Amino acid sequence: MASRAATALDLPRLDALKQCATRLHAIYVDQLVQRCTGDAIENGVDAMTIMRRGRLLPRYQQLLQRLLNNCVVDGDYRCTDGRYVRARPIEHQQREWSSFRAGHQITLLTELAGYCEGFQAIPDTIARAGDRLYEMMSGAEEPVAIIFPQSASDGVEVLYQEFSFGRYFNQIAAGVLRGIVQTRQPRQPLRILEVGGGTGGTTAWLLPELNGVPALEYHFTDISALFTRRAQQKFADYDFVKYSELDLEKEAQSQGFQAQSYDLIVAANVIHAGHPPYWPHAR
Repeated sequence: MASRAATALDLPRLDALKQCATRLHAIYVDQLVQRCTGDAIENGVDAMTIMRRGRLLPRYQQLLQRLLNNCVVDGDYRCTDGRYVRARPIEHQQREWSSFRAGHQITLLTELAGYCEGFQAIPDTIARAGDRLYEMMSGAEEPVAIIFPQSASDGVEVLYQEFSFGRYFNQIAAGVLRGIVQTRQPRQPLRILEVGGGTGGTTAWLLPELNGVPALEYHFTDISALFTRRAQQKFADYDFVKYSELDLEKEAQSQGFQAQSYDLIVAANVIHAGHPPYWPHAR
């Protein structure tokens, strides 16, 4: 299944997309750090100082650490004893550098669009989120309003559902589910719980595999009521699906979910997004 699905992937193009996105990542993170600490990054600054000076919300500490560490991995920053510093000197004056960076950012976004298989919503979403990264992490603006303006989810939805690497993983997931359905005993109940369903990108590939399956219950959940409401509209044709909110950082039983009562758990691109202490709840 995986080998067959992989034949449709244009790996050189996806690699070019990754490189372009990596360069944009460095620009957006550097903008955030400068917004929080000015030129402190030139001499080195730790994550907690960035959090404090920028008045970023405590719940984004883990995200900030991940953003900074990604810049280290990509070679844009160095980290010594927890202090981050630019790995390359910037010879321009601040005003000149800002102008250069803005122009370079636009060029990169145009380049990125060329790798997105005609889905302009993807670079548009990246630009919108990158430009407002500080506002989201400081609490000045709600991330949902930035990523999903007017409740539109086009950028994220096509990325997870229709874009080539999203289709690749979804085809594998659908194939696994198909095998489970084919090998189960006739009339044997099948209860499926999807956690962190989001825009339903993976769900859209799984539900067609379940049409006509007897004694079936599919429970779509997400921490946000916005996503569960949208999913209920999107998958209205599947009458075996139930919808509710579920926060994996809290005990599932306290939210109305019985322990060990599901035969299959679907968690597509979600477990990594929470704090490590919540993993036992996910199990």
